[in-house]
Amino acid sequence: MGGGARKRVGDVGECTAPEVLIDRWQRMVRGAHTPENRRFMVLCGVILSSQTLSGTACKAVAALRAAARREGDVDLTPEWLSRQSIEDVAKVVSMVNFLNNKSKFLIATARDVKMARGRVSNTNYKRYSGIGPELAGLLRLVNTETLAQQWCDRERDAADLDAETT
Repeated sequence: MGGGARKRVGDVGECTAPEVLIDRWQRMVRGAHTPENRRFMVLCGVILSSQTLSGTACKAVAALRAAARREGDVDLTPEWLSRQSIEDVAKVVSMVNFLNNKSKFLIATARDVKMARGRVSNTNYKRYSGIGPELAGLLRLVNTETLAQQWCDRERDAADLDAETT
């Protein structure tokens, strides 16, 4: 047992606490207009995070949200994303690794979710393009219906409180 600096939670080679993961992924989609939309955006973020830093994946999701809003949509939704071309999505998420494959995965996932009336699967995350066993495990932890509802409620309550104090 040598001396030296100890690793912090989240450092390479260490396990990150579930609460930290949940907080990281749910904060990424701050302001989602519905729990279903929140779950869709977290799913997109996880697809983008494969072999890419989670902070970069967060930036890519923010860029997709901004692109959807510029085109008049309420947010990044399966409807908006399923209408996009691979090339257009790749331009928006250019900061991630393997952007062409991930663009294909995002569009295919958006079409799957759209066909399911906007609902993300609760159990079979591996059905989505770009999601393997490890990412499916992450999604089972950070992207449940209950969490999405709790975070939407928390954000709404905070906004109500802000409105009351101003």
